[in-house]
Amino acid sequence: MWVKKLPDLTFVKTGFIPLGRNSEKLSRNSEKLSRNSEKLRRNSEKLSRNSEKLSRYSEKLSRYSEKLSRYSEKLSRYSEKLSRYSEKLSRYSEKLSRNSEKLSRYSEKLSRNSEKLSRYSEKLSRYSEKLSRNSERGTGTLNEGKGEIL
Repeated sequence: MWVKKLPDLTFVKTGFIPLGRNSEKLSRNSEKLSRNSEKLRRNSEKLSRNSEKLSRYSEKLSRYSEKLSRYSEKLSRYSEKLSRYSEKLSRYSEKLSRNSEKLSRYSEKLSRNSEKLSRYSEKLSRYSEKLSRNSERGTGTLNEGKGEIL
């Protein structure tokens, strides 16, 4: 029985590669590794800068959040005040409405009383004229049997 001799093989991640071609691939992989290492370094720097930015933005956001919380509390207090003022305004509006109704009724009464006064004034004027005529005649009474004018 005879054994065929195989070329010298070395184990690499990708499998068995003959030694002659291994140095070329190793050189290319070394270059790739160098480039990847440089990319990794740059990405690491970017990540560090971005992390610092994120930290600053986070601090700003925290301060703005505190301000927003204070403004929200103020707004809540102002809203409560506004609600109380609105209730007062509503009560005053109801009072005004009732007073307006009263004023309207008093105005109607005044109008009726003014009409009565006008009628009484006309009657008084007529009686005054009669009295004047009667006093010119010398009778001294407005109507016969209806009394005397003092």
